[in-house]
Amino acid sequence: MSSFLVWVVLVIVPCFSSVTGSFNLTVIHTNDVHAHFTEFNAFGGRCVDPKHCFGGFPRQVTKIKEIRSKDENVVFLNGGDFYQGTVWYTLHRWNIEADLVNTLGIDAMSLGNHEFDDGLKGLYPYLKKIKSKVVVCNIDSSKVPEFAELVHPSTILEIGDQRIGVIGYLTPETKFLSSTGDLEFEDEVECIKKEAHRLTTEEGLNKIFAVGHSGFAVDQKIAREVPEIDIVVGGHTNTFLYTGPPPSVEEAQGPYPVVVEREDGSKALVVQDFAFGKYMGYLQVMFDEDGRLQSWGGNPILLDASVEEDPAILELLEPYGQEVKLRVRQAVGRTNVLLRGDRLTCRMKECNLGNFLADASLDYFVEQPTEKGWNFVAVALWNSGGIRASIDERVNHGNVTFEDVITVAPFGNTMDVVALKGNILRQVLEFSMKDYDLDSIDPPGSFLQVSGLRLTYNVSNPVGSRLTKAYVRCADCRVPKYLPLDEESVYWVVMNTYMAKGGDGFEIIAKNAIANRNTDELDVDIIIKYLKKCSPVVTGLEGRIKVVSSRDTDTAVTTPGHESSEVVTAKVIAVGEGPVARNADVPSTQTTVEDHGKSASPLDNVMDSISSTSDIVSGGSPSAGDDTSGFSMGNIMDGLSSATERARAGLQSVGERVSSGIQGVGGQTSGLSMDGLKDGLSSVSERAKAGLQSVGERVSSGIQGVGGQTSGLSMDGLKDGLSSVSERAKAGLQSVGERVSSGLQGVGGQTSGLSMDGLMDGLSSGSEKVMTGLQSVGDRVSTGMQGVGEMVSAGVQGAGERLQAAGDKVKKFPIFRRVLE
Repeated sequence: MSSFLVWVVLVIVPCFSSVTGSFNLTVIHTNDVHAHFTEFNAFGGRCVDPKHCFGGFPRQVTKIKEIRSKDENVVFLNGGDFYQGTVWYTLHRWNIEADLVNTLGIDAMSLGNHEFDDGLKGLYPYLKKIKSKVVVCNIDSSKVPEFAELVHPSTILEIGDQRIGVIGYLTPETKFLSSTGDLEFEDEVECIKKEAHRLTTEEGLNKIFAVGHSGFAVDQKIAREVPEIDIVVGGHTNTFLYTGPPPSVEEAQGPYPVVVEREDGSKALVVQDFAFGKYMGYLQVMFDEDGRLQSWGGNPILLDASVEEDPAILELLEPYGQEVKLRVRQAVGRTNVLLRGDRLTCRMKECNLGNFLADASLDYFVEQPTEKGWNFVAVALWNSGGIRASIDERVNHGNVTFEDVITVAPFGNTMDVVALKGNILRQVLEFSMKDYDLDSIDPPGSFLQVSGLRLTYNVSNPVGSRLTKAYVRCADCRVPKYLPLDEESVYWVVMNTYMAKGGDGFEIIAKNAIANRNTDELDVDIIIKYLKKCSPVVTGLEGRIKVVSSRDTDTAVTTPGHESSEVVTAKVIAVGEGPVARNADVPSTQTTVEDHGKSASPLDNVMDSISSTSDIVSGGSPSAGDDTSGFSMGNIMDGLSSATERARAGLQSVGERVSSGIQGVGGQTSGLSMDGLKDGLSSVSERAKAGLQSVGERVSSGIQGVGGQTSGLSMDGLKDGLSSVSERAKAGLQSVGERVSSGLQGVGGQTSGLSMDGLMDGLSSGSEKVMTGLQSVGDRVSTGMQGVGEMVSAGVQGAGERLQAAGDKVKKFPIFRRVLE
């Protein structure tokens, strides 16, 4: 029988009945605390309302004392990652960690990958000072004897009258995620098998636990494949397990505990307690006299405001807190925009905080012009795993504090400038997409935010060939512009020292760098310098990174500022705004960025006017629920007026060009009535003008109350106006069709390629499409009472797109193609 995972929890009473030869044990556990020494809000950020604060070491200590006082046999295990995550750690490093960890009374703990962020020199003092046993079995420290003296594969704990073995483990990815020196990593499962066998055969143990930091999937694998293991306490993935309705904002990813049944029928329990110390894992188990699990139960305990803070721990934190208070509230700049740095945004697509950070690092190296160009470096990379939070412009009235900066970039990295050949830079960019998964809930931090690059990735392509377009800002030029990535050129690239040394898996950089200039300048200082220079910050999304998938929709993907008319069959997956639109259908378009000196046709002008109106209406209209005090009726009227004038000018220009250009069509003009054709075109321009003016007047009267208050909003007036313009537009286009028909009667219906039927079909189709499009505006606005601006914008844009389609169709016919060319 194959092994499988049993998602069940045995219901037991919290206090076990005494059974002869049985052993009752309480396991309390935490993981991924990440330097959250003081209380925080529901999401791990700054606590504002004391009634809705959670966690912190003072509450942990209170709960630990309570549990140890009432439960007979208690063991406390931790799954690693105490380091990093708050300003407290950034300012005080290992010193505060050691002092606070010693207050918890942890019996055994693993290391997490972040414990290595300051290198071995930042880890040794901590290991020497803490009182807890530190265990990791899958590290080969033969080249680092000092580490071997401080960290052991396992330990044996004496709890009551029983001996319990605890084996530690740590993800081998730590080698790439942090700074591990000459330490080497082995497979977790294999090392645990060996150590568990040793503990049972040589030490005679019948109860063995594993505690570590490799993620929930590996935790379950250990439970399934190592028969000696009874309980696995994990970490790294911040997994929240809970039985019953969750008590706070987290959603459970499984029951607590998860029960793994092995092929031999034995069972093991897997637990994590989320992160930050918001909860304290609480598991009660009973073993029989042979060390087999008999029953279990429990749930993580939410450390909310109902749990009092231990006064002695508050006093211990006080001197550390004084320095924190002095530094964190200092404003170092201002932002007018939300600098979005959340995990699922910056690790999946372009984000504006990533743009800002990459720009900041590049700006630091903008020096005097070189002999060849404006600067020696024009490109910067910022790994998204180094973006740890957003900066909300509303929290401090736009002020950006020191705390904001070090919360975003807490690792204390220095910055390097690395010379890479173009082919290596391409491989670096390909590597950043190696593990890209649209369905990932925990995307890797190797996805790169960029400055000085314009990139398009197709995630449907095989790994290693997903970069379909890459343009690099030139450095050896007097006027910066974007040029195709040249595999043989050498590019200087700004990045943090962590990446330059191969962090996040970028070993290709460390192995292939032609040169490296290290500045020893902290990333935090560089960010603050740029903040002061650019305040108020208005960095947005600029199309630096496009992620597409070759699926159902034809979409032209072009690079801004470059000559390109290549059409790629693709779906746009991520272009930088909002949540990842994994299945967003994109209208089919073909875009050629350069106009090659050819002037726009009159019909293009008409299309531009419709698009312009849509943009202005969208920009001037409030969305549902927004403050309407800034809503400008003038914006709508300006847009409509602009459309009217441009439409009239464009259509009149068509008439003039037809008049002058149709002479000689087909070799005969004897029966051609130019006056009739001109009259028809003039009529449609006048009718279009009248219709657009009418909708402007009706919109104006129908939305007369908008401009600070919406009480006077008349949707009927707006709808009538839109209906009127649709009718007038239809009449105008039908009129030009009739007049063109009568004016060209003598041509005979078709003269040397001139197709009257095609022309009439195009005009008739155009009138019907304009009618449909403009009526759609009215219908959408009428039903869209919740968002005047959004629906007006959507409706007008719909009309613009439909009119564009009609115009394109008309332009295909010979008479118009000859005239307009």
